[in-house]
Amino acid sequence: MKIQYKLFLVLLCASSFVVVLMYAMMQWSVDRGLLKYINQREQQDFHNLASMLSHAYKKTGNWKFIAGDNMLFYTIADRAGVDLRPGGPGGPGRGRRPGSPEYDPRDTLHAPPPIRRGDRGDHPARNREPVLDERLFSGFPDQSKRRKKHRAGGGFGLLDAEKTLLAGDFRARSQSQYIAIRVDGAESGLKRNDNIRSSNIVGWIAFNSRDRIIEHFDLDIASELRSNFLIISILVIFLSGLVSFPLSIFLVRRVKSLAQATHHIASGHFETRLKVTSRDEIGVLFRDFNHLAQSLEKHDTERKRWIADVSHELRTPLAIMKGELEAMADGIRSASPENIRSAQDEVENLSRLVDDLYDLTKSDLGALQYKKQNLDLLPILQHELNILRDHGSKKSLSIIDDIDRLRDGTGIPLWADENRLKQLFRNLFQNAVQYTDYPGTIQVFVSIIRGRSGVDSEKNWVEIILEDSKPGVPEDHLERIFDPLFRVDAARNRRTGGSGLGLAICRRIVDGHNGRLSAAQSSLGGVRFTVRLPCV
Repeated sequence: MKIQYKLFLVLLCASSFVVVLMYAMMQWSVDRGLLKYINQREQQDFHNLASMLSHAYKKTGNWKFIAGDNMLFYTIADRAGVDLRPGGPGGPGRGRRPGSPEYDPRDTLHAPPPIRRGDRGDHPARNREPVLDERLFSGFPDQSKRRKKHRAGGGFGLLDAEKTLLAGDFRARSQSQYIAIRVDGAESGLKRNDNIRSSNIVGWIAFNSRDRIIEHFDLDIASELRSNFLIISILVIFLSGLVSFPLSIFLVRRVKSLAQATHHIASGHFETRLKVTSRDEIGVLFRDFNHLAQSLEKHDTERKRWIADVSHELRTPLAIMKGELEAMADGIRSASPENIRSAQDEVENLSRLVDDLYDLTKSDLGALQYKKQNLDLLPILQHELNILRDHGSKKSLSIIDDIDRLRDGTGIPLWADENRLKQLFRNLFQNAVQYTDYPGTIQVFVSIIRGRSGVDSEKNWVEIILEDSKPGVPEDHLERIFDPLFRVDAARNRRTGGSGLGLAICRRIVDGHNGRLSAAQSSLGGVRFTVRLPCV
């Protein structure tokens, strides 16, 4: 499966999960809210009943007029607005017969007991129709004709001040509510087991709050709300799918562009770049990709230039040897010692070039060997300076140094490879002699730097400064002169310049001794080379 479809399914599933969770929470909240509203509405009806019974009690002074007379109590409750229908308009006796689809046996659990003629039992009032004394309830409107869509849930009854049942079918439960009947007509909602201290409380209206919705009207409202929530949830999920699909296309489009660019890089097209249009993680990835492509392009260019340079450097001595040997073979030139020595010189140049290439390759691979030991730098430097003076005298160059001022001390102790140090200074000195015009000057100064290097502030460093006179090197070429096979002159003539590997090898040697080699403009008009090596 493509990542576009995977991302679409992830977004759609996440949205669907949130919508389903919201649907469940909204349905739970609506059910609880509707049940709470129904209970509050019924509680208000029981407050009306308590007010009527309080008014009747003040006129009679006792509960004898209603004690044991359930039918009179239910008649008063019906007038107060309390719905006595066990199942609403369609309750038992009105179409909800046992066995019918709408019948619920829990609806008759606390229904008012039916009136049966001749049933005397404990309620003698059942032998007659209840007679309501209108004088006891003057001032209270008849609420029995009010259209009701709810009923009193779980039974209700009239209790005396000691909470003894006088009338009704109340049975105490954990969710039972009590409304005090006071002689002054004030009512207050009290929970079960409350400590009653008011002396004017003469009775209680007790009822059980609903724990579920059972009436047709309320159930229809809840069902309609559930249906609406379901339709809205399905619509939201559908809209989420419509939004997720183009979003997945947009996100994957950027990934696809990265994949295509990667394929181009893998095919060798290192000039490939991506357009960065954002600062997010993908934008950072695009910038890193461009940096990688730029590095690969640079390395590829250097590789091609390296191959071309090496081919050119090898072709030059080979072409000279070939021409001289062919001339001697054709009799154009005689096989004299001088001609043979000329060919031998080219062989030596070729051999040195191959050796330099080999050393440089080993250095880049980390395989250049160093046989380090404790040694004194002064004898090595003095020996190479003597060679420098010999070569400089042939070109009438002035050699200046201050190494004599260090002879009276303890020397310059180093942990280094003697042969590599000789190679380092020989290459630097030969480069100075070769690129200094007559009459010219070459200066070599040596000093000890005590703890001023940024590499290790506690170490002492020896600093060797080599300066020569004109010609100089352009500022933009100073750092490139350490690149392999680089020459400032464009002619690339080995007779006027070296192989272009000497300075590159010098930097590798200095790096191998944890030192630093840099180049700058010289006050004499040429180049200033600075070598820093750590002392022991």
